[in-house]
Amino acid sequence: MEEYANLQVGVIEGTQSSWAGVTCTPKGDVYACTSSYIFLLDLERGTSHLYAGRTSAPESKVIEGPRLEVSFHTLHGIGSSADSSLFVACSSTHRIMHVRDEGVTTFSGTEKGHLDGPRQTAQYNCPQRVAELNGDQYIADCWNHCVRKIGKDGLVTTLGSGSTDFKMGDLASSSIPYMR
Repeated sequence: MEEYANLQVGVIEGTQSSWAGVTCTPKGDVYACTSSYIFLLDLERGTSHLYAGRTSAPESKVIEGPRLEVSFHTLHGIGSSADSSLFVACSSTHRIMHVRDEGVTTFSGTEKGHLDGPRQTAQYNCPQRVAELNGDQYIADCWNHCVRKIGKDGLVTTLGSGSTDFKMGDLASSSIPYMR
């Protein structure tokens, strides 16, 4: 680990950030996110390069478009897919964003809430983490106190009860009060 000790968050004038998530792609690339930016980490050189996020006008509300023109707000997790594209949990917009070389789009989520169904109309309440398994995306939905699954069929379902009581056992009735 010592060889990576000097790897720093890319410095962007006027910002203070710390790492909010990291993922490795099947291609072998390593990406890390702060609350506002996604960086491609070059482990051979020990450097980081801005991959996505706008470096000017951080108050902008641009959430979709070319990856260097999008203003992210409160990223809390990053994951990769089998095709090496990225998914990020944007907790302040309650969306899961899909990040590819060609740009950033909303993958799932519309507004704050809790609604299962088609991923385009689903609602989250402060999504925190993203992971993929066999083409399905799993989301830690913090304030809904559950894990959400976005299936390959595009449907969002809730895993767990969403209760604020700590319960283990049967997945349908289990809950974790604060998922982070």
